[in-house]
Amino acid sequence: MAVKIEMYVSKGLKVTVTGQNVKEAIKELTLFSEVPTKCPRSGAPITFKHRKADENDFYEVVSRSNPEYKSTLGQHRNSDTLFYKNNEEWKSWEEIQNQSGNRNRQDNSQNRNQKQKPKPEPEPDQSFDEMDDDLPF
Repeated sequence: MAVKIEMYVSKGLKVTVTGQNVKEAIKELTLFSEVPTKCPRSGAPITFKHRKADENDFYEVVSRSNPEYKSTLGQHRNSDTLFYKNNEEWKSWEEIQNQSGNRNRQDNSQNRNQKQKPKPEPEPDQSFDEMDDDLPF
């Protein structure tokens, strides 16, 4: 028996899932029941977004506020389902850019530090014990 469930996820955002049975419908609804109905940072209603970069798909939960805060959704490896990362902090685009900018600056400074290390001095060809002592004085 086919089952249809409708649920309001956030203000103005209603989700309808269908399944062959109750278990399948609940499985499809799980993501929407895990996501908060409001952004934890701004208190604004949320929506879902998809973006594609370098042949990779990214799914996010985004606040409808200014600034816009977002949290990424995880993708299960063996299915087409998504999950909410409830331990991930919601961040604005500016915070994300600053974080990756800091990471790039740290990487660059580490590279500079590695380049500035002095090279070890070459080993002498002979030890003092092997040198001739036939000096004229």
